[in-house]
Amino acid sequence: MAQSPLSLDSTVRVRGGTDVPVLGLGLSHNGGYSEEAVVAALHHGYRLLDTATRYGTEACIPKALAASGVDPRSVLVTTKLWPGDASDPMSAIKRSLRNLEREAVDVYLVHWPDVQAAGLRGKHAREHVWNDMIRIQEAGLTRSIGVSNYQVNHLEEMLDYTSDATLPCLNQIELNPWQHPRDIMSLCRDHSIAVQGYSPLAKGTMLNDATLTSIARRYKATAAQLLIRWSLQKGALCIPKSTSPARVVQNADVFRFSISDEHLKEMDTWHSNLRVTWDPSGVP
Repeated sequence: MAQSPLSLDSTVRVRGGTDVPVLGLGLSHNGGYSEEAVVAALHHGYRLLDTATRYGTEACIPKALAASGVDPRSVLVTTKLWPGDASDPMSAIKRSLRNLEREAVDVYLVHWPDVQAAGLRGKHAREHVWNDMIRIQEAGLTRSIGVSNYQVNHLEEMLDYTSDATLPCLNQIELNPWQHPRDIMSLCRDHSIAVQGYSPLAKGTMLNDATLTSIARRYKATAAQLLIRWSLQKGALCIPKSTSPARVVQNADVFRFSISDEHLKEMDTWHSNLRVTWDPSGVP
């Protein structure tokens, strides 16, 4: 991805035939929700909104779209199946669609690998839920299906219980230079599973890092812009969140520069297994 010209209009085609924008807007519940920021993003050209049942922001999207005047059909929407709904994913997606005022979503993800279904847990529960996800896709309620927070063991077991055609379209994971799971990214790349990174700014915890800000100045960029660009040049889709209209616009100004190989290599040394949100690595 780093070798090709990128823009806010750039997309990656994933399983199911969905063209997912490389940059979207995250709408998680942490830090609040701002319709003003969503409208600003849509006006600026963002065409991917990432939500989830867990976030409680699904019903906000139709209102923001109406306020923006942007054609809802031009905006891709991702939502997610919460583990508490894993016993009946079909009912869960239908509730989400009512909230979103849509007949189908573009991407539907299993939000978390620790699910319970049909009295099962672990691998067998995940397999049961994944088969339900395939049925949801076959019913036309989502174009593509994927996972979130899946680790190497969760992905490897999928190779045993599903075909190549029905592997996840993408795996959404925490991704930034301090949380850079190369093993997950390599496995996804080997099996044509796109990686979509959330918390690319590490929830702001490292934005004042002296080395980060020094490199950012070399590109006349903010620390946040440098981190978003890093994700894109690592071949990942990126969904930063902000409730500030100005920051949403600023975060999209990452297509005017490329990070040099030298600086990419330096940033690759920053991995420290920092986690700023939940940790799925212990889910058996």
